[in-house]
Amino acid sequence: RNKHLDISRSKVVEVEKERGSATRRLDRSITEGDYRDYCEGCNRPLPQCLCEHLPEEKIGLETKVLVLQHPVEFRRKTISTVPLLQLVLDECHVLVGRSFDVELETIIHGACNEGRIPLLLFPGPNATVLEDNDAMEQLLSANSNSSDILAEQRSAKYLLIIVDGTWTQAKRMVRNSPALMKECNPIQFTGTDDLSIYDAIRKQPDTHCLSTLESCVRTLKLLEPENVKTEEASRHLIDS
Repeated sequence: RNKHLDISRSKVVEVEKERGSATRRLDRSITEGDYRDYCEGCNRPLPQCLCEHLPEEKIGLETKVLVLQHPVEFRRKTISTVPLLQLVLDECHVLVGRSFDVELETIIHGACNEGRIPLLLFPGPNATVLEDNDAMEQLLSANSNSSDILAEQRSAKYLLIIVDGTWTQAKRMVRNSPALMKECNPIQFTGTDDLSIYDAIRKQPDTHCLSTLESCVRTLKLLEPENVKTEEASRHLIDS
């Protein structure tokens, strides 16, 4: 007998057994189907449905939010907090990519034409600390249209841009998107000793680090402290 032929046949049998096993697992998973069913309201897997924590209608704030999301974060939909922002905030838009140019500049210029001050949430030596007593004055003075804004509006309105990615990814995205530092006012808030509420499902690089959602909530509270809708939106976001 041909030993080589026997070995080849045995390998074929093993492959067919593995294929059959995989097919049975696939059939069983489709039949059970729990993790494949998604809620039409929040687009989350049914066991993770968040609809009971969402507002009946999206909440409109004075601040518009733009999230620049790294493609890796975009693919992590089950643990990403960015989709929650879109489910709660009426004016929240997301661009996915590693760098942003024409489309980003168009959005920023459109916001400026609406009388908004473009802000980039990104820490650095030149970033305005939002807890400072004169933070809002700093932002207005740094904006060329500040006098027009004060004349036409009782308070400033903003376009808040947040970069969603790891610290390394975020730095590269900002570096590869010159319009961010050229057109926007960098802002930051002081550190916190509070642990991220998502620390149990996704380990943060340090104890003071927050998720994109938590960073957005904290920034909105500092930008619109007197707006009752800000607290309402914050409650829905944190509860979800």
